[in-house]
Amino acid sequence: MTKVHLVMSHIKNLEIGRKISVRSIARELGISGGTAYKAIKECEEEGYIKTLPRAGTLRVESPKEKQIKNLTYEEVLEIVDGELLGGEAGIEKPIYKFVIGAMELDAMKKYITPGGILIVGNREAAQNMALKNENGVLISGGFQCTEKIRTMANQLGIPVISSSYDTYTIASLINKALSQNLIRQRILYVGDIMKTEPVALYDHETVNHWKERAEETGFDRFPVLDDKNKVVGMITPRDVLGKDGTELISKYMKKPVQVNPKTTVAYAAHIMEWEDVEQIPVTEGDKCLGIISRGDVLKGLKERWMSHKTGASLEDRIIENFSYEEKNKRFIFSGRVTGEMLDPLGTLSRSLLSMIMVKCSSIILKNQNLYTEIDNVSMNIIKPIQPEHHFSVELELVFTSKSHSKVEVRVKNSEEECVAIGIVSAVH
Repeated sequence: MTKVHLVMSHIKNLEIGRKISVRSIARELGISGGTAYKAIKECEEEGYIKTLPRAGTLRVESPKEKQIKNLTYEEVLEIVDGELLGGEAGIEKPIYKFVIGAMELDAMKKYITPGGILIVGNREAAQNMALKNENGVLISGGFQCTEKIRTMANQLGIPVISSSYDTYTIASLINKALSQNLIRQRILYVGDIMKTEPVALYDHETVNHWKERAEETGFDRFPVLDDKNKVVGMITPRDVLGKDGTELISKYMKKPVQVNPKTTVAYAAHIMEWEDVEQIPVTEGDKCLGIISRGDVLKGLKERWMSHKTGASLEDRIIENFSYEEKNKRFIFSGRVTGEMLDPLGTLSRSLLSMIMVKCSSIILKNQNLYTEIDNVSMNIIKPIQPEHHFSVELELVFTSKSHSKVEVRVKNSEEECVAIGIVSAVH
C-alpha cells in the first residue's frame, strides 16, 4: 500500500462534515503537501470530498457509502424464522450492530449502544437493559418474553423477536446475510451507471425530427417511444442516413435490446458485444428509465476495478479502509469490524485478525526498506471484538539485523484495552 493510499484511508475514516485542506492533512499526518494533495484529489474523484461555496472542502458521504445497506429488524425476523413479540412500530428500522449476550450483565453494558440488537436467551434483566438503551432484542431458544418486556417494547417502538434457533445458529444466519449484502454491494448494476431522462424520439416522428434532435443534442442514437412512452425501437444514423426526411422513423427503427436497472453491467456488456449495439435502453415494465452506452460500461467497470482493486486479497481490501499514523516510534493502523471480518459467532475472526497483523507488519517492514518474507507468527487472543466496534493494530519494530526482524503487535479495542498480542518474525 502506497503512502497516498494510507492517507486516503485516513481521510475516508474522518467524520462526515469535517473540513479538510492540504495543509491540515499534511500537518496532522506529518507528510509532504504533495502527498496530501494527491490523496485529497483521489478522494474527491471517488466522491468522499466536495468543495462547497463559502463552506470550503469537506468530507462528505460518498455514493458508495450511501449504498451500503444495513439489515432491518424485519429482515432479521425473516432470516431467523422468528416471531415478533413486541415493538412492531420499529420493524423497518435499520440495525447497525449485533451483540451476543453470552456474558455477565455488567460486562455486557459497555457493548449495548443505540441502534443495535442483543442476541440473548431467557434473561429478562438483559432484555430490559437492551430496550432502555434503544437496542432491539432477539431471544434465542424459542423463549417468550414477559408482559413487562412486551409493554416496554411497544411503548418504545423497539422490536423484540423470538427465534427457536440457538444463539450460534442465529449468529451464523445473520453473518451469512451480512456477507451476502457485502457481495451485492461489490457488484455493479446497470442502475448504478445509466443516464437518466434520456433524449428520445416518438414513433410518429420523422427522419427530419431525428436530424433536428441530433443537431440539438449532439447525440445521434435514440430510443423510440410510442404514445404510452413504451420503448418500441432504437434509431441510429445507420438506419436513416440517405432516407427521405418525411418518412416516419418507425419505418426504419430496429427492434430494441433492453435491460433493466438490476441487470449486471457485465451482462449488459456481453449483450452489447453479442448484438453489436452501442446503446441499450434501460426499462422497468413499460417505462423507459434511462440508457447506457459502451462508454458508460467501460467507465463504470474501470471505476469499480479501481475502487475494489480486483485480484487484491481480503486483507488488502480491509487494510485499505484503515487509517494510519506514527506515534512514539509505534505504527498504528485503525479500523472497525465489518461484516466480512466476522466469524460464525459474530465477533472478529481470529484467523483474519492474524492475517491483518501479518499484513500490517509487512507494510511497516517494507516502509523501513526491509524487504522480507514472514517466517513465524505467534498470537494470543485475550478477548473478542464485537461487530462495528473500532480497534487499532499497534506495531513496534523490536529487533532487526541483517537477516532477521521481529515486530511486536498489540491489538486494542475502542476502550484502549489490549485484546490481542503477538510477535511477527521475518527473514531478509
